[in-house]
This record gives sequence, C-alpha cells and structure tokens, in this order.
Amino acid sequence: MRLAHSPSPAVDMKNRIDQLDELATAGNLLSHFDRNRVTDLCRKAREQLKKAGQTPLKIGLLGGTGVGKSSIINALAGKTISVASHKRPYTDKVVVYRHKEVEPGFSKDYSFLGPPAVHEVEEIQHIIICDLPDHDSLISTHQQMVVDFAIELDLLVWVVSPEKYADRSMSEVMKLLKKSNKNFSFALNKRDELKEEDLAQIIGSFTLMLQKLSIDNPRIFAVSARDAFEGEDSSGAHEFRRFTEFIFKKRKEKELLAIKAANLEEEMEDLTREIVENLHMGRDIERLIQIIDEANGDLLSLKEVARNEVLELVDPDLDKRLFSVLEDQNMYLWPVRLVNSILKRITPSVRSNSETKKSTALPEYAGAIDNRIGSVLTDLSCDPPEFSLGKRLEGFIRKNRQSVDVLAELSQLGQRGRWLFIVRQWLYLGIPFVFFLFYMLGIHQFSELSEFLDPIKIMNSLYNLPLKLFQRDGTTAFISLVLIEGLVCTHLSSRKMKHLTNLVSKIKGRIAEGMADSLMNQLSLELSRISEWSRKIHEEFTVLKDGYRTAV
Repeated sequence: MRLAHSPSPAVDMKNRIDQLDELATAGNLLSHFDRNRVTDLCRKAREQLKKAGQTPLKIGLLGGTGVGKSSIINALAGKTISVASHKRPYTDKVVVYRHKEVEPGFSKDYSFLGPPAVHEVEEIQHIIICDLPDHDSLISTHQQMVVDFAIELDLLVWVVSPEKYADRSMSEVMKLLKKSNKNFSFALNKRDELKEEDLAQIIGSFTLMLQKLSIDNPRIFAVSARDAFEGEDSSGAHEFRRFTEFIFKKRKEKELLAIKAANLEEEMEDLTREIVENLHMGRDIERLIQIIDEANGDLLSLKEVARNEVLELVDPDLDKRLFSVLEDQNMYLWPVRLVNSILKRITPSVRSNSETKKSTALPEYAGAIDNRIGSVLTDLSCDPPEFSLGKRLEGFIRKNRQSVDVLAELSQLGQRGRWLFIVRQWLYLGIPFVFFLFYMLGIHQFSELSEFLDPIKIMNSLYNLPLKLFQRDGTTAFISLVLIEGLVCTHLSSRKMKHLTNLVSKIKGRIAEGMADSLMNQLSLELSRISEWSRKIHEEFTVLKDGYRTAV
C-alpha cells in the first residue's frame, strides 16, 4: 500500500534554507557582509539538517506466533520485504528491517541482533522496523533481551490477532517493560476474518484487559494487513491506512525534535531578525515603487511634449541645416538668387526666433524624477543600481545629434519640385524680357508681316538697340524691365521660401515622430529597470521579514 505524505520537517526546512541562500547569492537586498553571514549560516544549517533528516524512527513489533507481523511489515513497505527465511533460522534474534542507505544507530552492539533485512523502499527509508521474537515462545532470558532492547525503540507496536489478543504471555512481557506505556500502540490484525459484531466485542475485551495493566485509553488499530497489501477497499484496509499515517506522524515528530535539538530555526530567526532590524527599509521601498508608478504615468502624458522638444534638444540648428540641404538641391537663376540672398538678410526669420526658445519640459521632468527617486535610493541600506533619467536623456541627445544621414535621406522630398522651379524661373523672367526686346527693336511699328521678317530691318534694329537705351524711351523701358524682373524675382523667392518652410516642417515632423518614440522608449526602459529592481527588493525584503518567523 502506497500513501502520499506531506513534506517532512526536514524538506520544509530545506526549502526555507534554499530560499534564504538564494537571497544571499542572487538577490540585491543584502550587503556583502550580510551575504557572507547568511551563506555561512545556510552551509552550516544544511550540514545539521542532513544529520537531523537522517534520524530514523525505530519501531518494535511484538507479538505471538502467527499474528501476522510479517504481513504488517510488507503492507507498511508496499512490497514484500519480510519472508519466512528471515526469521526461521533466528527465532531468538531481533530482525532489523532497514533501508540500504540508513544505519540503525543503536547505542551498542547487541548479541541478539540477527543479520539485517536490507531493502530499497524509499517510502520507509527513515523507518527502521525491528521484528522481535514471538513473546509466546520466549524463555525468561529471552524476555530480558526484549526488555534491554526496548530502550532503543521509539515506538512499540503490539500485534495481536482475534485468537491471541488475550494471551497471558503478552501481559507478562508488558509488565517487565520499563518503556512508558505512552509509546505503546496495538494492532489487531486479521480484521477481515471477523464480523463487525465480533470485532466490537473483541476490542471491548482487549481494552478492558489493557486498562487492568494500567494502560488508559490504549491506541488500538483494527487492521487487515492482507487487504491493505493487496489494495482491497475494505474497512480493515482503511484502518491500516490510519495506522500508517500514525507511524509517519511519529517519524515527523522525531525529525522535528532532531531539528530543534540542532537549534536551526533559532539561529536562522536570530540572524534574519538582526538583518531586518538593521535595514529599516520597508516603507522606503513602498514609497519608491509609488514614485516610479507615478513617473510612468507622467511619461505617457509627455509624449506630445517630446515631439515638440526633442529636435530642439538633439539639434538646435536643424532648421538651418535643412534649409541649406534643400536650397543646395534647387538651381536658382542669378537674379532670383541675388534677390533671395537680399531677402534673407533684411527679412526677420521665424527660424531665428525658434532658435532662441529653450526646450525645458523634458530636462525638468527628468531632473525632478531623478531627485525624487534618488532621495529614496540614498536612504536604502542596500546597494541600489545606478539610475538617472537625465543621463539617459543626455546620452540620447549625444547619440542622435546632427544625424546627417537621416536628414539627407528625408530631404529628398524636395526633389520633386526642382525642375518645375527652374522652368518657372525662365518663364517668369523671360516674358518681360521678350516684351522689352520687342519694344526696343520697334517691332510694334512694323505694319506688315513681311517687314517683321525682313532680316535687314531686324539687323538694323539690333544695331541701333544700344543707342536707344540712352534715349528717354529706352531708359524708361529698361528701368521698367528691371522693376518688373525685381518684382518677379521677389515673388519667386518668397514663394520658394514658403515652400521650403513647409517642407522643413514636414521633414521635422517625420524626424520628431521617430525620435520622440525612441526617446520615450529609452526613458521608459530606465524606469522599468529601476521598477523591476525595486519590486524584486520589496519581494526579497518581505521574504526575509516574514518568511522565517513561523516555527517549523
């Protein structure tokens, strides 16, 4: 029969030691000095726990001939480990059933110990079962042997059967034993052979007999070892399961006593209590977590601010550089270029005004958060990681400052209107000049088409053109041409500047969108890193403070 048992005190204590050791080796809470102290304590505790956990429970089975002690041993193990060959040659010996890795640890060598029956059943690894000689066949010297050996046992189980529960020899041996009767338990075996009314009568008679022997409230288990071994669903098998649970409970109690004798719990509680009292950081960690949560909320609301400010922080001269790149991509006719240069000198630039405006929201936010979190980190007793949103912001600015490759790539948006602008310049400047030329050549005076196409007249008009410039009509026409062309150049230049201004805003918007997202990710990553550390520290502090105050 196999039963599922709860973890033993040694397993529970081992888990506690492992948890504390993990705080010392992989955690961030403890100082170097405290880590060494905790590590040394855990090493020492593991050594003592190993000894305590190997302390076996020693059970003695006493009974008459044929009561079924072997069947009880096999049912406890869940497999056959007791056979007739173990006892037949040694009717006056104690047969010790033990796991191959566990020594019984008797206080001395007894001459009446037979060869041990070694098994490999893990479920009863730390339970040693001592099968004592049948008491109904003992001579007086053998009775003294049982009395002497009883001091080695933690529990004496008297095995009786329906036909032998009132055996006088059992009463005689019981009177000789000096072992406290509180360690006596009784197993009425072969319950499957009884009817329920007969069982009640036998238990009543057996109880009265034990009370006459000064055993008040005796623990009697009416079991069927055969049914339990074969896995039957009977009342006898159920009672045997209760008997097995009682045995394992006694084993845990002894293991617990061994652990307490080693003072493991006391040493661990003393050290952890001292460390917790020196830390004084519970409220500080909670305040730090609250500040970080608030900072994360503020960070989401600053995304639009970041789009407006990130380019001014990364590259204050971005407008000039964009204008320079875009203007270099456009071919200006020399009159338009001359007027454009004059206009840029005498016209106040909107870009110049924007350059004087300082971006302060992001640096102020980063500085404020650094101050709030830094004030809490300095109060902590442990070694906090380096944290600075300001440094993250500065690092981002340095990394992305004057990112020419990005600007050059995005400025290609200006290529589409380049050739159209060249054609427009020639057209706008050429029409007034053509009219001026017609006027100076006097073509408007030709009465017929033949005169207009006469090459001699055309050559004559061209020859006289310089002379007409110094005449009143020619000078007036030339001045008019210059004024008209100046107005045209001013129109072309101002229109081009407006177009470039819109194009620069579009390019800046694209750059700002990507940079703002990247910057927010960087700042969020820094906050996430300190948030993860603070929550881990809080968890470790909680484990250290509360995890070892409950006694095993």
